[in-house]
Amino acid sequence: MLGAWFGYLVFLAAVLLFYILFSGWLAGYVLALSLLLPILSLLLSLPGIRGLRVGLHLGASGRRGQALPLVVRVENRFRLPVRCLAMRVQCINQMTGHSHHYPLRLPLGCEGEAVSRPFALEHCGVVHCQLRFVRAYDFMGLFPIPLKGQRAVYLLAEPQPEGEDVPAGLDGQMSEEPMRREQGSTLDDYAVRPYRPGDSLRIVHWKLSSKLDELVVREPESDHRPDVVLLFDLYGQPERVDALLDRLAACSLQLREKGRAHRLVWADGSGQLCQSRTESDADFAQFLWQAGAQQPPADPTDVRQIWPGPTEGEGQAFYVEGPREEEAPCPAA
Repeated sequence: MLGAWFGYLVFLAAVLLFYILFSGWLAGYVLALSLLLPILSLLLSLPGIRGLRVGLHLGASGRRGQALPLVVRVENRFRLPVRCLAMRVQCINQMTGHSHHYPLRLPLGCEGEAVSRPFALEHCGVVHCQLRFVRAYDFMGLFPIPLKGQRAVYLLAEPQPEGEDVPAGLDGQMSEEPMRREQGSTLDDYAVRPYRPGDSLRIVHWKLSSKLDELVVREPESDHRPDVVLLFDLYGQPERVDALLDRLAACSLQLREKGRAHRLVWADGSGQLCQSRTESDADFAQFLWQAGAQQPPADPTDVRQIWPGPTEGEGQAFYVEGPREEEAPCPAA
């Protein structure tokens, strides 16, 4: 914009010199036209600028260390000429506080435009990307006109499940078999258990009861094993948090592959106990969205000191230990 103003002022000075040296109607006409030229440029540019729509596109999730295309797309609805569009792209990892921003300038003309740049996911967490200071310029490039609208996206940088480094005893929980189940040709799968006083006679499995010589009842198919509890301390530098979440993701993935429901328990920055029940990949992603939206505390915490112990439906607890600060991977130079 400064270059455009400098060029216009040089042109205006030349016209003013022409007006001083050459008297007559032509010099006055040229000077008046030169003074009105910026206003005419602005008025002629406004219809095309009103038809611009700017969007930011990025995938919903990606693995840490992966590079995803960040696409800025401009739609020119009225097909009217517009000189250029300028903006600033800003991405902030809400878990680490790290931010990346860079200016972007797009020449447009009468058509739309799309530009793609790779965006590297350096650390785990929820990444907030937005376009700031979006402005279009008139034909002469003198006046920036701000464009309003919501141009922000959120991205989940997921950990990398790696290795077989699981807490001692957790393998045994994966191999445990659920309670015996029966299948019928016309009924859905269900589990059976001994009859208890108060059970309705309508759920008694009479055929199997006659074979076993004891009353058993049907229950909807479910895993009757108690939930495994995974305790972990979420604190420290981003490199330590990444390594911890990698181990936690590996443990959770193995449990999910075995069909074991489990609960993730940790303490937030205020010392409050947080937990998330996980049975599927979607549940674990929901936990990552929850934990990745806030910065972990810098000081060490010990969730085992504030966890009250297993409640109803919870089984054995395992502590997923993250690396010590001196063992955490060093940040890239």
